[in-house]
Parts: sequence; C-alpha cells; structure tokens
Amino acid sequence: MRLNRLFFLFTLLYVFIISGYDAQTSFLRNDSIPVFSGTDTLTNAWTGGLNFCQFSEIDLNLDGIPDLFVFDRQGINGGRISTFLNKGTPGKVDYISAPQYIRDFPPLHDWVILADYNCDGLPDIFTSGPFDKITLYKNTSTLSGGVSFQLVTTSILSNYGASNGFLGLYVSPADIPAIVDVDGDGDLDIITYSIQGYRAEFHKNFSMEMYGTCDSLAYYEQPYCWGHFNDYLGCTNYLTLDIPSDSCGVALMPVPTNWGTLSGNPKHSGTCLLCPSRNSKHDKDLIIGHVLCTNLTHLRNTGDSTNAIMNNPDYNYPSYDVPVNMNIFACGFLVDVDNDGKKDVLVSPNYNQQGGAENYNSVMWYQNIGNADTMVLHYQQKNFLQDKMIDVGEGSFPVLHDYDGDGLADLFIGNYGYYDTSGVVQTRIAAFRNTGTITKPQFTLVTRDFANISTLNLGLTEFAPTFGDLDGDGDDDMLIGDYAGHVYYFEKQPGPPDNFVYQPNKFPAVHAGEYATPQLIDLDGDGLLDLVIGNRNGNIYYYRNTGTITNPVFAAATTSTLGNVNTTANGYTTGYAAPFFYKEAGAYRLLVGTESGSIQKYGNIDGNLTGTFTMLDPHLSWIGEGEQAVPYLYDINGDGLPDLFVGNNAGGVEFYTGSSLTGIVEEPLSPGFDFSLFPVPASDDVHIHIQGFVFGSGYKLQFYDMPGRLVYETAITDAETTLPLTSFSNGMYVCTILSPKGPVMHKLVIRK
Repeated sequence: MRLNRLFFLFTLLYVFIISGYDAQTSFLRNDSIPVFSGTDTLTNAWTGGLNFCQFSEIDLNLDGIPDLFVFDRQGINGGRISTFLNKGTPGKVDYISAPQYIRDFPPLHDWVILADYNCDGLPDIFTSGPFDKITLYKNTSTLSGGVSFQLVTTSILSNYGASNGFLGLYVSPADIPAIVDVDGDGDLDIITYSIQGYRAEFHKNFSMEMYGTCDSLAYYEQPYCWGHFNDYLGCTNYLTLDIPSDSCGVALMPVPTNWGTLSGNPKHSGTCLLCPSRNSKHDKDLIIGHVLCTNLTHLRNTGDSTNAIMNNPDYNYPSYDVPVNMNIFACGFLVDVDNDGKKDVLVSPNYNQQGGAENYNSVMWYQNIGNADTMVLHYQQKNFLQDKMIDVGEGSFPVLHDYDGDGLADLFIGNYGYYDTSGVVQTRIAAFRNTGTITKPQFTLVTRDFANISTLNLGLTEFAPTFGDLDGDGDDDMLIGDYAGHVYYFEKQPGPPDNFVYQPNKFPAVHAGEYATPQLIDLDGDGLLDLVIGNRNGNIYYYRNTGTITNPVFAAATTSTLGNVNTTANGYTTGYAAPFFYKEAGAYRLLVGTESGSIQKYGNIDGNLTGTFTMLDPHLSWIGEGEQAVPYLYDINGDGLPDLFVGNNAGGVEFYTGSSLTGIVEEPLSPGFDFSLFPVPASDDVHIHIQGFVFGSGYKLQFYDMPGRLVYETAITDAETTLPLTSFSNGMYVCTILSPKGPVMHKLVIRK
C-alpha cells in the first residue's frame, strides 16, 4: 500500500475537517502570565511543581554558565524533568524556568546523575537501566544543533573478579550511586552499595591507566572494603568502622545494639551516596541517606584518595547548623546554587509514592560558606525553587471559575495533599484571584484553603473541584471529587465570594471508583448539568441528571465506561482519567488527561453517549511533562483561541497558549496501532518505536514535507528503528508508517 501525494492531501484535508477548531489551533508552552503570592512575584510560576528531586548541573545553552537539571522521581513508571537556565549572577540564586530543553532528554526513570565521563566538558547522563544496571547517554550538544544525547550502553560492565568476570554493574533502582573521580586520576569511578546492601562497592575506572584517556568505561570492582566501614539498616549509630581492608562480611562485624529492630538482616535496598571533596587534593568524604531515615550521615575521610578511611560519623548532619530532617529518605546533591564558585548541597526525598514524603517544602538548600579546603554548610531554606512557582504539594486539579463576579476567570487548584514532617496529608483547594484584565490576566494567591474546606475533616485525600449552578439560583455551586470516588456538594450562599456551605449526603449514589475527577457539563443537551467523573482505572463514569434545574438527581451511573475511553497506557496498570468536555465548532469534544502525562482528544460524542468515541489525537500537542495530567481549556487572554492549563502529579500547573496552526494535528487513522518518535524536535537522528509491532507484516516508513512531497521511504523490519537525519533539511515533516491496518501519521520537527 502506497500513500501517494493525492492520498496525503486528502488525508490532510480530512484531518482539518474532523478536527474542526483544533485544526486551526495548536498549544504552545507559555510562562508569561504573572502570578503573585502577596508582594512576591512567582518568577517560575508555571514550571509545574516539584516533589522528590534529584539535581545536576549542565550548560543547556552552552554559554559557559552551569544551568540546572532537575529529575523529579514521581510515580513508579518514570519521572519528570524540569530545566532551568542560570543567569549566573555572582552570589545570587538566579534561575529561570526553561522548559524548551525538556524534550531534548531521553526517557529516564528512578535515578539520574549528570557527569562528564569522556572529559569533553559536557555532562553525560548516567541513569537506571534495565535489570538494575546503569544506562549511559553521551552528551552530543552543539551550539548549532542544541542539546542532544546519544545512547552509549544500557549496561555499564564491571569486572567482579575471577569467579564472576564482567557483569552489568549493579545499582538498585531504589539507590543513588556516587559517580565521581574518587582516586583523582581523571576518570569517573562509581561507588554503590552491594547487592547484599551492607557495604560500599568501589568500581574503579582504569580508563586512564589502560588507555591514557578518560573516555572509556573500564570498570573493575576493587576487592577490598572501600572506606573500611559496614552499614546496617539504621539511622543513628549504625556504622561499623575500621573494618580490615579484606573483610566486609557480616560475620566479622560487631552486632549493633539495635540489632533487634533490624528484622534479622543487615541488608537493605534504599541508599543514596554523595562524595564531596574534602580538600584541595580532592580526597572524598561521604554523605549517606537511607530509605527509612529522616537524616543524613556524614563520614570524614581520614585516609586519602587511594585509600579512603571513613571515620568521625555525624549522624545528624550538619549537626553544627540546622540538621537535615525529612520524614523519609533524604538525599543530597552538589550544585553551586548561588554562583560563588563553591558547591552547595540540595536535599530532597528520594521517593516515588503518593502521600509518603514531603512534597511541598521538599527541597532544602544548604549554602557552602566554607573555603576550597573545607565544606561548611549553612541552612538557607526548605522550599528551594518551590517558593517561586505554583506548587500545591502532590497532585493538581486546575479549574477556571469567576468566583467574585468581576468578569475575570479565577484559578482554583485542588490537590492530593500537602505532606510535611508531621506525617499528615493536608488536602485543600488553593484560590488565585485574577487581578489582571480580560486581555492581560494575572493571578494573585488568595488562600491555600478555599472556603476553609480543610476544617470540615472530610477525611479522605484528593480534592478535585468543578463548578456549576446546581440549584438554579444563578450562581455556581461547587462539587469536589475525592480519593474514594465520592463527590461533596458545596452550595454557594449569598455574601462573600468564598461563602460555600457543605451539604452532606447530597449525592450518596455517586461512587466512581477511586480518584474521582469530576466535571459538571450538560452532556445530553436537556438543559440540566450532568456529572462525568474520571477515575484511577482510566475510565469515565457518566451520571445523567434526572432531576430538575433546582433539584439535581444523580442516581446510579448511566455508564461506567463512557465512550469506551480507557487511558491506561502501555507499561501502566492504571490510567487516572481526568476528563474535560467542551464545545468545538458546535460539537462536543473531549480532552482527557492520563496517568502517563499525555492528553488525549476524542470526538463523535453528540448523539453517541452509549457508543464509542473516536480518538482524534492520542497526544495533544505532544504535551506530557508530568504524570497524571489534568487539562482545563479556557480563553484566558481574550484572543478568541482556547488556552490550556494542565495540572500534574508534581503539584504544579503548566500553561499553554492557543496559537494558529504551525503543523498538522496528529491523526492515528488505525485504531490499535501507533508509534512514537524521540527526540522531538530531532537533530542528528530520530528513534522510532512502533507499538503493537508484528514481525513480517510489511511496515513502511515515509516522510512527507508540508507541501505533500514524498521525500523519504524505507521498509521497517523491527519495532525499534533509529533513522539518521543527515539528508534532511530543517523544517516540519509528516512521518507516516504504513501497515496492513492502514497509515498512522505524526509530525516531526527537524532542527539541526
């Protein structure tokens, strides 16, 4: 089957017709709307929030100033990347959100360390790989081509001795290793906890010794106990020091006094290691964080770079200042935060589950006030970067609603909850009043606990709000979905804008599974607001309003699988559907957020509430910068184009302006068959992954330029294909894959 130019143009026309208004609109990331908290300007307001962060330095724009890379270890299927440009003002924290670099990084999960392994001055990516090994990407960035990375290996090898030989270097996905030049010879070594979990393994890189250059990966585990210590699972007084160099076995260790609390074994998984330089000779000290501990432990190297001897433990580091205190798994990272030439320490939980670790004040900054020979830490703040962005803890459910009647839409954000050292999840709704104009909006934080809802002790986490006039009195009431699948009704009363009164047991029949994300919308066109609710399983419940304008009735769900929508993606067991229905060219369309972070678009809704909706776009504008996306459309700047607010699991909100068409809308024409491209935009090459690939089925790859000319064609024989782009010019292309099921198209921007 060949997709000729005529068919391409017909298909392009078809895309424009079925997509209606969206065929004229795409969504572009935009951080221009000012947001204030009191008199403080939130300079990085629309970054998207931070929870459980890992930090590295990288020069993103190649201006010679180290910028900031943040990997947020949220969720069990991956993580979220944030990038910040550093203005480099000496003695000042001066970062600005730069989300344009996010797409240049490959998919990452569990842990990420940026470090220069080949001494070209560009930090490379070390990250968790398959089967608990280390994946390495080489930094191939250039001024002309921008940020780019090339896969080197999915499993760095190390020689584990005569009996084992070379094996994939093991790092538990729950750990964070230290990747640093330990012995001062110029190449990167690796320190990680053994698979038994009670000693630090030193994997020495012999690249310099063997080849006279640092750009190789010649790792050998050293057959001695690095640092001469053993580590029991504990938080205070848990280290055994001065272990002989040839003995790290449990049998040789004195039994600690708290042995009875260690569940019978000294092995564990969940350790992060940081090796700051102790002096100008670059001898390395060690900072350890444990999965069950609230503190960090500092060990002083009383040896040297070739024979580290760890002593003088500070179990409450830094005990001379304000000690680290996080409710679980505190980990440290070295970054020159304030541009003074000295590495500071940032601390954040290495966690990935909801409601288990600090998620609001979860980044501690310790300024290094020492000198070149001694690192001395002084506590500065507990909400580094977070204090300059919209961040409501974990989970964010944005809704636009004019609550004060001034004609300007205000911003409300429900959350899963704020979690701090008290161990209590505080679920609330934040309100940001629109203090701008119709064409120039700006938001000012009014309260983090709208209508004092937290005082009602409703008992369950997650507040996902929606507004609509349910009692026919001319003002909008509020419904809130919760973790258990129920909804709470708050009736708007006369008086102050936040005068909402809780009416208990108003809709007892509503139970939509778990993690209810509701929307009030007249879906069947009878003049009554119906109720649709997305849930954790990835489905959408539909409750038709069978009451009246003044007395709504939501009885048993009309269907629990509205439109047969299911947002559970490959590799996920849940979907976290977050629906938003809206009118487009007079017809209903559906945007639905997913657990994977993409936003899907559906049509064929009107008159088809008992049928199957048609997928129009599986990945709207390639938005996907955080798990559990929650979309909300609203023309906030009065230009006649809908703008897009997106919540996510990190507790922040991203903002996208609607703009005129810059390419075509992706249109998978074959249900059950799709493919993905990485990176987007692409420069040197593009990686193509076909979902549901069937060997021997005769797949064909084609590239069309925007006038519809076929510029490239080849057969595809594997689910994974990497295509060099040396023969392609800069611009936008339609990448098409033909299969027996039909064609699928996605746009690809090539930028060299």
